[in-house]
Amino acid sequence: MKNLIIIYTALILLAAGLFIGSPIEFLDITVDRIMKIVLVLVILFCFYRLFRLSGVIEIKIIKWVTRFLIVILFILYLLNGFWTVYTTSDYYPKWKDLEVYTNKNGQKVISESRETSPTVYDYRNRKILLENNQFRISTDFPEEKMDGVWTVHDIVKDSTYSIDIDKKR
Repeated sequence: MKNLIIIYTALILLAAGLFIGSPIEFLDITVDRIMKIVLVLVILFCFYRLFRLSGVIEIKIIKWVTRFLIVILFILYLLNGFWTVYTTSDYYPKWKDLEVYTNKNGQKVISESRETSPTVYDYRNRKILLENNQFRISTDFPEEKMDGVWTVHDIVKDSTYSIDIDKKR
């Protein structure tokens, strides 16, 4: 029973990590790549340990359902995340800051884009929790959660202006 709790807790955390992503973003592309490789190795080790741990489950149906869930989640990780580490070209999709929003409380939200492929662009807003010259810790922050007056620094145009998000909607 203890092993089952450990396995399913780890599976829930791995599934959450798959959909939420890493809150840590390294600003140097070389460090970012190295840390992604380290993260891949840690996740591979976790899946290996979970699969081994599932082998000691005595009830066969629970053992096979657990192993099936581990394999399905592992395949999702392969399809969704690991491919970026093994890019053979010089192209490495990285988030680029477009705009920095700051409100009167000092909260900072960064609007970012990424060229996933030559015709596909991703956009996201991230609320900054901690930032220095090497890395940034942030969480997804949809524009619907933003309200009131924000000062916007447009990095691309190098301009600053104020916007009332409530009036914009």
